[in-house]
Amino acid sequence: MRFETKRVVLIGAGGSGVSGLARLFRELALAPLLCLDLAENQLTKNLARAGLAVEIGDGKLEPQLGDFVIFSGAAAASADVQAVKTLAKKEPNGIRFFEYFEFLGEISKFFVTRGIAGTHGKSTSTAMAVVAAKKLLGNFGLGIVGAVVPDLELELDATGGGEILGENLAKNSGGN
Repeated sequence: MRFETKRVVLIGAGGSGVSGLARLFRELALAPLLCLDLAENQLTKNLARAGLAVEIGDGKLEPQLGDFVIFSGAAAASADVQAVKTLAKKEPNGIRFFEYFEFLGEISKFFVTRGIAGTHGKSTSTAMAVVAAKKLLGNFGLGIVGAVVPDLELELDATGGGEILGENLAKNSGGN
């Protein structure tokens, strides 16, 4: 049975990783996109300015069959994620959901992947590496940087070759 995605839902879109995925999905235009977060911040404002549907507050999501959901670990206990899991139990083939790192693990199976991990400076280091790679490598593929790095004015580029460079990619991922 092939899963037909009717909508991509990103829970925790106010975090740097998931907001980076929001920009990726916007570029790929695979399905309608809904971004959710508990509180408004600069990243959710940027997503809304980019024309993405953004909902603020917990318990706003009414999961639907055909949803493809990615959620941040910080949002795992939210009412929205619990609603997704409840629907998935009732309709196991009707909804797909991944924690952020699980999803990165899945897409990393198809690309050469580089990750930057650490305590401080991941977003800036990743942004600088993406800018340098785009200038120096003709076939650089995708950089996932969700944080605001104003000095670099970095925009996501989802075109090109088969390499992903992103912050926080070093965490292990599992299946769901």
